Amino acid sequence: MGTNGFQRMIERHSHHHLSGMKRIFSLTIILAALLPTLSQAAMPPYSVATKFQESEQQGRKREFMNQRNAFFILELELTQEETDAFLPLYNELDTKRYELWKDVRQKRALMERKAELTDADMELIINKSLDNKIAEARLEKEYYYKFKRVLPMRKVMALKVAERKFARLFLKSSYD
Repeated sequence: MGTNGFQRMIERHSHHHLSGMKRIFSLTIILAALLPTLSQAAMPPYSVATKFQESEQQGRKREFMNQRNAFFILELELTQEETDAFLPLYNELDTKRYELWKDVRQKRALMERKAELTDADMELIINKSLDNKIAEARLEKEYYYKFKRVLPMRKVMALKVAERKFARLFLKSSYD
């Protein structure tokens, strides 16, 4: 399911929050406000093909972030002030999580290209994954303190539920 299908799914999900023109207006405002914030495309000097691939990946990542952020705004019922304070923090956390797991993803991809993984290869991946889970828990705790400075505790608590809902919607849209 493409972007439009995913957007329709989010709209159906969020229908109980907003109705008709108010919902369309709100989504338009949200996306318009987020696009400049999320349009960072610093590209390293590689080949044209690599730049194109990275540009496509950046575009998909930006689109994903815009959809996720719009979902959080609706699901958590964020005010403009809360949105302005929370989303940069959340996106910062997301970037740190991505970087944390980047090494494991790369090692796993390289090792899986081999005909067969050795026990040492598998142990390396497992140990790095376990270390990353611990580091990710520390990151989440650090950002929990940052989030509670800018959001009411009710919304901080609702964030985990919203993350799971978004993940389910996103995965479902990928298979439809």
